[in-house]
Amino acid sequence: DALPILPLGEILAEPEKVLFIIDGFDELRIPSEPPGCASENILIDLIMKKTLRDSFLIITTRPTAVKKLWELVKKGPRFAEILGFSKKDRREYFHKFFGNEEDAARAFRVVCENEMVFTMCFVPIVCWIVCTVIK
Repeated sequence: DALPILPLGEILAEPEKVLFIIDGFDELRIPSEPPGCASENILIDLIMKKTLRDSFLIITTRPTAVKKLWELVKKGPRFAEILGFSKKDRREYFHKFFGNEEDAARAFRVVCENEMVFTMCFVPIVCWIVCTVIK
């Protein structure tokens, strides 16, 4: 099956209706020097809002790349950093998810005994998956 042809002219005519999602910024190879190839230029210009200024961006990244991302977006009009769960947040999430103290405490204890799973529960969706599996 052939992919549909996108009406690029129509899309670019109304950039305020365009949402770009860049998932895994930390996995991109963004050079610290000015980029050489066109695709790098386009991506950086998009992130820095030099291109399609009225479009919207959602960018996910791991904490290790926040500084590099911040350097690109800090001049933008809006910036939100949503952090993962602290240990206290994870405990609270388990209690709300399980609804009763005994089940929540038992499940949280099991997760705490496995350092890798406990660390992964830093990400809220992973915490939900772990709770769902345990339940």
